[in-house]
Order: sequence, then structure tokens, then C-alpha cells
Amino acid sequence: MDAEAECHHVLPRGVPPGWSTSRAALEALLKVAPPDELYRTKGIVPFSLVEAEAEAARQGLPAPTAALRTQLGDTWWLFNGVAGRLTLEPLAQCAGPASLVFMGHSLGRAVPRIEKALGLPAGAVTSVSAAKPIVRVQLGQRLVACGAARGLSAPEVPTMAPTPID
Repeated sequence: MDAEAECHHVLPRGVPPGWSTSRAALEALLKVAPPDELYRTKGIVPFSLVEAEAEAARQGLPAPTAALRTQLGDTWWLFNGVAGRLTLEPLAQCAGPASLVFMGHSLGRAVPRIEKALGLPAGAVTSVSAAKPIVRVQLGQRLVACGAARGLSAPEVPTMAPTPID
């Protein structure tokens, strides 16, 4: 592959209040682009209690109880889509927020179809490389320059002169 992989995501602020999804919507998501273009997607998403009961029955899991619901009446699921295959796992101790990541090639062209498949508003899916975090750096802090924490602030760690050993 000559092109570098792209990564897009949906941040919690891009998810409308009360939004939930379903297995059918996640399967539709995996079909918006061929597996060599959209080769990985994952995240934490809410299912309505009806959708959660259907998915639990499909997997042979115990039905979700009212105690697992959030105040909106939904339950939370971890999803993973790789090369067109979808796996779902219930998250018993989670109440969000929704978070989704999409990896592949030429995803910029697929963004409107991704949003439509998931029932998200236009602009909800954004490029990770275009994200510009708003960070307030206080005295004694610095910005992390690389890795997964790039752009976040971190406290300065004072360096100490080596102590001579007698």
C-alpha cells in the first residue's frame, strides 16, 4: 500500500443527545466502503433496551436487566469491526459517552455514508489529523509532542542533578 492510513472519529460532542444504534446500523457501517478502504472500526455505543435484548438473545447471553440501563433506557456495547466482520460485547459497567473510531484508506470520501449509516448528523465524523485540541497550559506544564497523548498537557518533571557517590 502506497497511501498512509487515515483515521476518523466521532467525539462525544458529535453525538446527539439520546442517540443509540443497533447491530443493523453497525453492519451497514461496515458496508459503506470495501474492507480494504474501511478496514477497522471500533467504539463504545449505546443500544436501546429492545436492541440489547435482541443482541443478547442472538449471542446466547442473559438479557440485560433494568439495573444495567442508564437513565435514557439504553445499555452500552463495545463493537469491533475488522475487514467487514462485526463483534459486539455488552459493557455492564459503562454509561458512555459514545466513542467511535474508523481506520482505512480514502475515508474522507466515505464520511457522509458513515454518518448516514449510523444516523449521525453531518459533521459528526471528523479526521483525527484535523483535530486541534484546545488546551490550556498552566505554568509548569508542557504539551506532549508525540504518541497517543500528543497535544495534551503534562506537568513538567524537574530534573535533578546526579548525586555524587563517595
